[in-house]
Amino acid sequence: MSIPPILSLADNPEESRRLYLHHERSVRFVGNLYLFAAVMFGLAAVVGFFTMTEPLWARVLTGVICLGVSVACWLVGRGLCRLDSRVIIPATILAAIGLLGFCIATIVSGYTLYLIHSKKGHVVFSHEYKTVIEATPHVQSGSFLILWIVLILAMTVLVVAPLIIVLTM
Repeated sequence: MSIPPILSLADNPEESRRLYLHHERSVRFVGNLYLFAAVMFGLAAVVGFFTMTEPLWARVLTGVICLGVSVACWLVGRGLCRLDSRVIIPATILAAIGLLGFCIATIVSGYTLYLIHSKKGHVVFSHEYKTVIEATPHVQSGSFLILWIVLILAMTVLVVAPLIIVLTM
């Protein structure tokens, strides 16, 4: 499938929106994953501070690092969900760091880099595409139901499991 030039987006906004809708959904999906990561790093900062047995300076340092990553993930996630082109560089940096991770982090980071830097990514983050979105409010990008199910299950496991472990000690 060839991608029409950006200038032709305004010619038929509804067709243009439908052409890039899957890519737009995917970017927003990854944005939601970054928001989820932000919440998890925030929880890790707070829980780690109170449950670690290391000296105070180590707990504070770990908490500050986790909170910093949490804030970065939150800002990038919100920007990706809003298709804000200002988060392209921060998202690229976070995704590049994520490539150093294992399994799922590497896959998500590679996919994020593809979404942002592909031809369709350049279109979806363009100013012209924002005008297409404004011209087609009836065309909804929708949400991934499976994403919300997985996120709710993950939150439940990640919050309840440590509580069970602590309470049974």
